[in-house]
Amino acid sequence: MNNESSPARKSRGPSDKVTDQLKQATLHILRLEGPYGLKMEAIAERASVHKTTLYRRYGDPHELVKAIIPSMDLTADALPDTGSLKTDIQVMVNSFARHFKDPDVAAVNRWVVSRRYQDEGLAEWIDQYWLEHAKLYTVILDRAEARGEHPKRDALPLAIELIAGPMLMRRLVTDMPIDSKLIEELSPMIYALLRGL
Repeated sequence: MNNESSPARKSRGPSDKVTDQLKQATLHILRLEGPYGLKMEAIAERASVHKTTLYRRYGDPHELVKAIIPSMDLTADALPDTGSLKTDIQVMVNSFARHFKDPDVAAVNRWVVSRRYQDEGLAEWIDQYWLEHAKLYTVILDRAEARGEHPKRDALPLAIELIAGPMLMRRLVTDMPIDSKLIEELSPMIYALLRGL
């Protein structure tokens, strides 16, 4: 029996398992205890991982959460080509709604809000991450331009804020639902903004 590929699988498998355990432990603590309950000792205990392994990998809770954020965020799959800018926007707003309703996403967002002003390095990382990730949304404008719909490209940053803002407000402050009524109200507003109507 040929076992040439076994060492590679063995080296990746345990590492992936530990990474997943740490991620799940971190999210569990954030959901139940909030940002200030996130301590390295608590993460290691919850994940059944030795503290030295955790410190060697991440150093502090900030680095661990920073490693988790990209794996939770929206991807290009959430922005399929629907054939028009109007319906692309509707799909995008729906994708944002599903994203922000996720309890893990809410827990991480609470952590970001509570910690960014206490850590300059973290704040810089969050800002840079957002700038890079926001480029994903330009795909809907590229498609619209190819169709001859002439969207206002410079309005996209505000459009994204106008989608995310009310959802973050409802999830983190008022606890009002991110429901179909909100989505139905936001979508035409975003469309009008991006078309300059």
